[in-house]
Formats: sequence, structure tokens, C-alpha cells
Amino acid sequence: MNLSNFLYTPLFRLLPTILLGLSFAISPVIPVQAASQGLERGGWGNRYFMYDGGFPYFIGFDLQQLVSDTGLDEPGDPGSGYRSRLDLMASYDINKVRIWLNTAWFGLNSPGVLYPWKIVGGKFDLNQWDNAYWDRLNDMVDYAATKNIIVEVSIFSVQGPLNYFKNDDNSKYAFRNINNVQGFGAPNGKGHFLPEFFNLNYTEGTQSLRVFQEAYLSKVILELGNKVNVYFELMNEAPARISKTNGTCTGLKWGDEYAPWANTMISYLKSMTTQIVNVHANGYMNSKCSTSVHDQASAKFWDEPHVDGMNFHFYTGDPNTVSNFLNSHQLKNKMLLNNEGGEYYDIDRTLGYPNFKLISNPDNLNKEIRHAWGHMTAGGYFTIYHGPVPQFEASSQVVVKALQFAQAMRHIVEKVPFQTMRPVRNDGTEYDNLVTQGPADDWQVLADEGEAYLVYFWNNASTTPVKITLPAGSYSYDWYDVRQYDKAAHGPSLGSGTIFESDLIPAPSTISWDQEAGLVLVMRRLASSIDVTVNSSSDDAEETASGSMKLGSPSLELVQGGSTQTVGLRFNNLLIPQGATIRNAYIQFVAGETTSIATNLNIAAEAVNNAQTFNSSNGNITSRYLTAATVSWSPAAWNSIGEAGLDQRTPNIASVVQEVIDRPDWVVGNSLALIINGSGKRVADSFNGNPSTAPKLHIEYSHSSGCIQSPYLGSPFIPGNTIEAEDFDTCGEGMAYHDSEPANQGGAYRPNEMVD
Repeated sequence: MNLSNFLYTPLFRLLPTILLGLSFAISPVIPVQAASQGLERGGWGNRYFMYDGGFPYFIGFDLQQLVSDTGLDEPGDPGSGYRSRLDLMASYDINKVRIWLNTAWFGLNSPGVLYPWKIVGGKFDLNQWDNAYWDRLNDMVDYAATKNIIVEVSIFSVQGPLNYFKNDDNSKYAFRNINNVQGFGAPNGKGHFLPEFFNLNYTEGTQSLRVFQEAYLSKVILELGNKVNVYFELMNEAPARISKTNGTCTGLKWGDEYAPWANTMISYLKSMTTQIVNVHANGYMNSKCSTSVHDQASAKFWDEPHVDGMNFHFYTGDPNTVSNFLNSHQLKNKMLLNNEGGEYYDIDRTLGYPNFKLISNPDNLNKEIRHAWGHMTAGGYFTIYHGPVPQFEASSQVVVKALQFAQAMRHIVEKVPFQTMRPVRNDGTEYDNLVTQGPADDWQVLADEGEAYLVYFWNNASTTPVKITLPAGSYSYDWYDVRQYDKAAHGPSLGSGTIFESDLIPAPSTISWDQEAGLVLVMRRLASSIDVTVNSSSDDAEETASGSMKLGSPSLELVQGGSTQTVGLRFNNLLIPQGATIRNAYIQFVAGETTSIATNLNIAAEAVNNAQTFNSSNGNITSRYLTAATVSWSPAAWNSIGEAGLDQRTPNIASVVQEVIDRPDWVVGNSLALIINGSGKRVADSFNGNPSTAPKLHIEYSHSSGCIQSPYLGSPFIPGNTIEAEDFDTCGEGMAYHDSEPANQGGAYRPNEMVD
């Protein structure tokens, strides 16, 4: 058996025993594991989570002991504690949970609490793993995946206070000499084990701290490295926090020791897995220290290529403060996460754990909502801290309200393509200045300028309409209350409509939202669209396997018809300007026969500026050069003749059309030919069979100029009324009209338009 295979057997559980007898720092080499089709980075600057190729917005809860505390389970039902809480989250579309691997606050020998290491004689044995713990962890992660919930796993998770590293009764961390069988982790002259814990060369006798640490990381990847719904955080509330003396910031504490250690540990993790690994960049972010002081901690990580994201614990709920703190991070192409937001979340700690009490104070929850939206509009993610995990259940009205606001946040954010949106321009200036007035005193803006906008308003509600600077065009808008989301009604929106770039956006009534929680405006640019049908018998054609051409068939056989053939479709006079962005495109067929055999088709376009009609020359379809872009289509069964629904519609072929529109010599009015080949059979109506049901090409697009075609007089003509040709739509040449020469020969009416 080779080493790689050995490491993936249960015998790997013995490796710490073998390694820890060595006096130098080595660790087992684990082959790099890739969790396919799972969590990845993507979107603007790789700043957002991708999951299975899509961009759900992740918001969730920090339930630290969800795995370690078997006391959460119902008697006789192992795992019911985490299953019931994950079920509750999923019922509100919550899609993230954060856990700790080592819940140190329980202490040793707490009934029902599991740890990564076995406990022998009342102490951790750092040479032995507790298999029951790792099995439970795997089961929880796998169950979360069935609910489409991702899991943030915090490694070396200790709280920031020194008592976890002290040499007294409060010391509960495994890497302390009074807590482990090996007696490793002796206190320093100050009675604790910091910054020694971050010393990569620290040894005691023949034992190396780095060996212990890297063996732990190797075990984590061995167990979780192939989980598609997992990412990692290195060290909760790292002690490299901002220290304060008499209320005055004095700079970083242990920053010079923590950062090299953290970067080394993350590099080690990344040598074993392609999963996302984030660093806890700063213990606490608060307004008592300046942004520049906080940046000193973050700067130790934000240019490191192996660091995927940066985690923070903000203890300020003001979105403007959050934005100011994160402004220097926003062009660093790192994910930004507040993974333990709990400053305002209704927890009374005076009773002590596990008897925390949730307080039904709506003002506190509203502040937490504002806190979360502050992070979202800064381009980040938010996780709600819930310390008393036993009380995370549907019977708690405070928990239900938190679930409702988290659900609302996810679905409101997903109303826009947030993954393409950003809080700042390339020069770091914020998009907030696009808005100059609105229904509240404060706002934050996330934008894909000219395409989509999300504006969060809070503080001093009014009915002042929104004034926002927009590129020319028309836009849809919707208002949303951030406190809850009516899933059945897909919103509901507090108000919606369509505006042009210079219009004011009316605000909803002040009684429909809470000024402390806030209000969200989402805007999408409206695209133009065209529909073009095959209009000639030579514009839909079939080529047999031998190359002979059929131009007058009463139907189109896609693609089996006596032989496996290739089908060509030509669409004429496409009124799309060169440089337009194709948003959506598809071919709509009408079923000519009922067919259900397995069919797999490929769709490409002829790679020319202006496609010519098909002719009878042998091989006239297959001899044409095709685009690099292709789209695959495996249509469902066609069960009814004359059916023209989604099953007869191709997938989005925007990439294919875009490649032709982007050709430098493409002009408005050119023709486009689409070529289909593959295997199987579907039979569609052709132009010769019935011109009214011939294949139709639908394209939605926006123009790079920012102009969206709209009626010149402000509203569409009413059917039956006289239409004056000179009152053509806005947007000029290539959009509203096409003229063969660029001049206005008359010049008397609309002299700035180059048409006569």
C-alpha cells in the first residue's frame, strides 16, 4: 500500500502517535482534495461564494457547539439535535451554519460533550483522535448538504480572552500542559501560553508544537476535504486583536507573531485541499480604534494569495461605520465576512452558560438587521451569533424573528445579480454618492452601474422620493421591508414600477417599514428584445450525412431522419447594434411530431458577419465555419403535435449569438445562421410546412451606450390611432431605426437624429 492510500484508511488515526515522538516539525502529506461542484469563489473579483455553479446569497447562524454537544439530542436519537436545528434553518431558506471544532468553554469531562481528541484520565490525549466526534461531525456536514446548507468550520477555535491559555482553573484549551496527557504547553513568565502558541519553532523536549498543529489540520482535511459544502476559518477571534489602554488604542497585540503563524497554517491547509480557507483577520472591530489601526491587522493578510477571505467580528451595527472600516479591503479581491454578529442579538449573559436568556426586544433585533445589511452593502456576508444553542428552536419567538429577517435578506439580495455588483468603483470611491435624496437620512449602495442597483435606507423614515444618477435607459424598481419575506407572494414588494433615468422614484408609506430596521430598493435595467421568425423556404434547411441538401421539407428533423443530419436556420434583419450585450436568447420550435427518444443536440452559429441563405450545393451547411461558443440541449419528450412550450425551447444561447454580434463588421440588419447537430430525434414545423409556426429566434439585449429603447412621446401608441413615422422610439441608429447613410437630409424635425 502506498502512502497516499494509507492516509485514507482508519490507520491514519494512529499518525499523531507516530509523529509526535519526533523532535522536528513534519506532518503527513495528504493528496490535494477537490470538492467538485461545491463551494468556489466567483463573481466580482472572486469576492463571492459560488455553489454548484450558481450564486445563492449565504446568510446563517453561528451555532458553535452543534456537533460537540450531544446533549442537544433527544434521548435515544443520536444526531437529532443538529438535524432538528438544520431542518428549522432550511424551512426558512437559511443556508449557512458556523461550528467550532473545539468548544473549549465546556471544559474537560463535561457530560455529553465530544472533542477531536480522546480524553484519558481526565485530560486530552493529543496522540489519539476521538472517533465518535469525527463520525458525528461527518454526519452533521452530510446532513447539512441535503438541506443545501454550507458549513463554516472554525479550526483552532478559541475565544480571544487569555483565560483559555492561562495556567489556572479557567484554562480549558487542549494545547495547555495542565489539560493534556503529554503535559505540553507550559506557561510563560506571565502565566499563559501566548504568544508561544504562534511560534512555528516552539518545542518542549522532543515534542514540536507545529507537529501537533499540522497533524490536527491534516486530520481535518482527511475527514472534510471532500465535502462540497464546507469551508474553513483559521482561528476564531485571534488574539491579534486591538489592545486598548485607558480607552485609547495602542495598536496590535501579538500581530507580529500571529500573522506569520496563520499564513503558514493556511498555506499548509491549501497544500491539501482546494476548499475555501479564510483567516480571522482581526479580533474585534469597533469604533474605539481608528480605521488605520484596524488596517494594520488586515494588511498582514489581504495580499496573501493563499488567503481566500477575511473574517471579522464587528461590534458596531452602524452600516456607515462598517463601510468605513471595510473600504480599504474592498479592492483586495478577498471575501469579507462578519461570521459572528451578535452585538444586538437579544442575549442576556448574566445567568451564565447554558442558561442564556433571549430577550424579546424588537429594537435589538432591528439593530441586528441593520448590522447585517451594513455588511451586505459593503460587499460581504453576515452570520448571526446564537450562543444558547439549546434555545435555537421554533418555540422561541426571538429565534423565529431572526429566521424571518435572515430569510428576507437572502431573497431580497437574490432579486439582483449581486455577484456582479460592488460597493466601490475602481478608484475606491463608493457608489453611495449616486443617491442624493431618499426616504431616510442614511443609505448604502451596491451597484453594477447601468445594470443593477441595491440601496439600503435607514434612520428617520420619510416619503421623500429617491433621486439617483443613472445611465440613460429604463429601469424596474421594487421596495422591500427587510424584516420579513412572504415566500408565497415572492416578496411582497412595498411598491414597484418602471422609471427612466431622470425620474424620481416614489417612496412607500412610512408605516410599511421600520426606520431602525431599514428599507431596500432594488433596481434592474430593462433590456430590449426582438423576435425573428424564419421567413423563407431556403432559410431552414437539412443536410444529410452524405452532404445532400433538403431546402423544402415540410418539417425539420432534429437530427435523425433517414440519416443523422445537420440542420441550419437563418434569421434575417436582426436589429441589434454591434457591441450590444446579449442577455438571453433562444429558439422556439413547434412540435411537428410526437417523439420521446433520448436526444442530445449542439447549437452553434456560423462565424460570419452576415450569414447567407442556404442553397443546394453539397455540404452547404457543414462547410460553414462555426463559432467557438456552442450550447448543448437535451430536450424533453415532445408529447403533443403543435406544442410550443418550454420543452420545445432551447436553453439560453446568448453566448453563441454574442460571439457573432461582437464581430467587428457586424451591423444592424445583418442575418444570423444557427447550426444544429447531434443525435436523437425531435421533429419541428418548418417554414414550408407552416410559415406561421416556423422556428422563431428570441433575443433580449442591452446596448453598451446604456440606452434602452423607449417611446419617443413617453408612452406606446394606442392601437387604432395614427402612428407618425417621425415619432420613432428613442436610442437612435441601430436601436430605434436603421438608415443606410449617416445624415438627416431634412433636418426640420428631431434634427439630432441621423435619419430622414
